[in-house]
Order: sequence, then C-alpha cells, then structure tokens
Amino acid sequence: LTLSSSSPPPSAPCMDDMVEVRVLLAEGKDVEAANQLIILAELGNIDAKAELAWLYEAGIGVKKDLNQAATLFAQAAEGGSADAQYAIAVMSLTGTGVVKDKAAGIQWLRKAAAQHHPSAIKVLVELTE
Repeated sequence: LTLSSSSPPPSAPCMDDMVEVRVLLAEGKDVEAANQLIILAELGNIDAKAELAWLYEAGIGVKKDLNQAATLFAQAAEGGSADAQYAIAVMSLTGTGVVKDKAAGIQWLRKAAAQHHPSAIKVLVELTE
C-alpha cells in the first residue's frame, strides 16, 4: 500500500471530522458528538480535545466534570490551541477544576496572547495594570 504525499494516513483525523461533530451538536445529538470527540481526542486531535473540554465544562453530552475539562484544556493548550490556553488560564486563575495558580494562569494567558487571542490580551492587560 502506497499513500501519495497528499493523502493523510487512514487513521489521521481531518477537518471533516470536526465539521461532522459540529453538525451533530447543532442537531442536538450531544451524546453522539461527545462520543465522536472522545475518539478524535484519543487519536490526538487538538481541536477535538478542546471541544470535548468545553462539553465536560458545561455537561453537554457527558457528565459535567471540571477536572476532566481542565485536563483536556491543558492537553490542547500544550498542543498550541489558543482557545484552550485561554480556558486553562482562566481555570488556573480562578481555581476551577484545578488548584488555583496565578503564575500558571498568567503563563497560559501570555501564550494565548502571543497568538493574538483577544480575551487573553484583555485579561493580561487588566492583571498587569
């Protein structure tokens, strides 16, 4: 079996997977969307980890679990997601789902702000005034 250089490996998540998840969410099929996100997150999809974290934070399609949300946000943040970096920053600053840690929160805000995340920039400015 030879794959062309333009073909992703058969198990690689693609953007279409996330579109499918968003359609499921829009249709109110929250449990199906969450199950799909769990699979994608286990395959290493950073966007899926961040989206799944939001579902755990709100209890949509899964049982509300702030600790799991924080874990997934941290994984997505480490993977470079500015939205996840902002989310774990807020959780760190407020002690929601994680131990309150202002230094870690500011570090995550700086990473998100470096990617031009507007809310991260705003909060970072407010904290340093």
